[in-house]
Order: sequence, then C-alpha cells, then structure tokens
Amino acid sequence: MAPSRRLVCRVPLRLVAVLLFLLSPAAGTPPTLAEAEAATVAGELEHAQQLLERTLREPPPSPRALELLSTVHRRLGNTDDALAYADRAVALAPNRSAAHVTRTRALRQQLAEAGGLSAVWAIRAIDASTERAVALAPKDVDALMDRGHFFLYAPSLVGGDLDGARDIVARLAPLDRVASVALDVARLRRQDELEAALARCRAGLEAHPDAQALHFLLGRLRNEAQDPAGAERAFRSALVGPDETARLDASYKLAKLLIQRGSETDEALTLLRAYLDGLRRSDLLNAPSAAWLWIGRAHEGRGRNADARAAYEKALEYDPGQEQARSALAKLRGR
Repeated sequence: MAPSRRLVCRVPLRLVAVLLFLLSPAAGTPPTLAEAEAATVAGELEHAQQLLERTLREPPPSPRALELLSTVHRRLGNTDDALAYADRAVALAPNRSAAHVTRTRALRQQLAEAGGLSAVWAIRAIDASTERAVALAPKDVDALMDRGHFFLYAPSLVGGDLDGARDIVARLAPLDRVASVALDVARLRRQDELEAALARCRAGLEAHPDAQALHFLLGRLRNEAQDPAGAERAFRSALVGPDETARLDASYKLAKLLIQRGSETDEALTLLRAYLDGLRRSDLLNAPSAAWLWIGRAHEGRGRNADARAAYEKALEYDPGQEQARSALAKLRGR
C-alpha cells in the first residue's frame, strides 16, 4: 500500500503579503479616541492634533473628537480654531453638556485676548454657553464651576450676579465640597471681604487638609494680607498632590514670590519651567508670556543678561503687547 501524501495548498507569496497587510491592525486603521485623549493629557498636543484630524476623516464625526481638538488648539494658542471646533461640537450635539463646556473654555480664552465690542460679544456668549451646560447637566461640577465663575467675574450689566454665584456654591456643596468652598472663597474676595475669605478657606482646609486648591487660595489671600511667609507656606503645600492645576498655579505664584524677594532664584526658575511644561496638559488660561517675563527678571537679577534678553524676547513672541517685557528688553539693550 502506497504511503499517504499530505495535500499542500500553494498560495503565491505576493498574495500572502497583501493579505497580511490588509489584516494588520496598523494598516490604515484610524486612531482611537482613547489614543488621542491620552496624547492630549500627556501634553503631546501636536501628536494629538494629528490623531484627531485622522479620526475626524472617518464618518460619522465624533462630538468628543471635536471637543478634544478644540482643547488641543486652545492649549496651542490657536483661539480661532479652538472656537471653530467647539462650535462644530455644539452644532453636532446641541444637547451634550460637555460640548458647551468646551465652547465656554474657548470663549474665555477669546475674551482674554479681545477688546471692545468683541469682549462684550464673548461675555454674552459665555453666559449662554454656561447656562446651557448647567441646564443639560445640573450636577456636572465643571459646568457649575464655569457658571459660578461667570456670575463672579462678568460685569453686572452683562450677567454678573453675586447672588447667582452664592446659589452655585450651594448647588456644588453636595457634589464637590472642595469646589464649593473654593467658589465661596472667591465670592467673598470678590466682595472685598478678605478676612471672611481667609476664615472660610481655613475652615475648608480643616475639613479637607489635602485640598491643594484651597492651599493655593490661602496662599493668594495671605499674599494680599501682606503675609509673604504665610503665603509661601501655603503655596508650598499646594505643590504636593495629584491636582495639577493647583500645583501649576502655586508654582507660578511661588516663583514670583521668590523672585520679588530676591532669593532662591534657581528654585524659581525650576518652578517656572515646570509651569510652562504643565500648561500643555492643563486648562489654565494663564499665558506663557507672563512666565517668560518672570524668567527674564530672574536671570536679570543674577546678572545673566543674555539669558534675560532671550526670555523677554520669548515673552513678546507669545504676546507682542507684553509692555513690561518690551520695556525690560529696551533697558537691557541700552546697556
């Protein structure tokens, strides 16, 4: 009996290569939103932008992708693009609170850069966006905080309302006690009640001793009360913990304090560089220009004039209207 033979299927190698390419997950597969969000959180903004633009080429468009792309452009300083993508997100998902929160953030950055009638338009648009975001998600802390800040800082003629801010404080209390205390401290300070604000902040810290945001606010209040040593202690406490926004705020304020005091310049420079790096990962509206101004002052205080000039030039690159940097640079060039 003849031995059995195995049947061999002969497939051309070129066809095998094509099949493997087509089946490969990397072959033209659009990036996931999770990848883009991770890049945004890590501050890899240019990479996140590329991923999100690729994602949006695949129909249907995703509201979350549009929100993220708005955030990326805002952190890169592209305010017009940030607002355009936020508007698209709202148009695509008008009943999505997060889209309105994203639009609020873009509008706040536009307001920081605007003047005249453009500023009035931005304030009114922020009023509408924050109101809609809270109506859609009455228990969303971000939406409530944005609405509370609008009530606190908008002029009364265009919607500012301290009683409205007090109402938001009460609504926040069962959802996020620290956020509620922080907004109430800001309300009291807005009413020029410095001692009451200090007392409220200290009481909040007794209940929540690890709340970095409250340590930062206490530092600001103590600085206003002409207590720089107390302010420094509070800012240093705000540096410790997972709250990056509070840490960045405290880094900037502490660096300013150290430079104004004329001591520990190297630590101040380290804090400011960390602050600039962190801006790419946070929703802080503070412009990099101010940090570069203080970097320049730190270098100038140490007699490092070339480094100071470079820093002042960087400040003007970010904000050509930064008059303090322009004046300091002119003085250095005149030496």
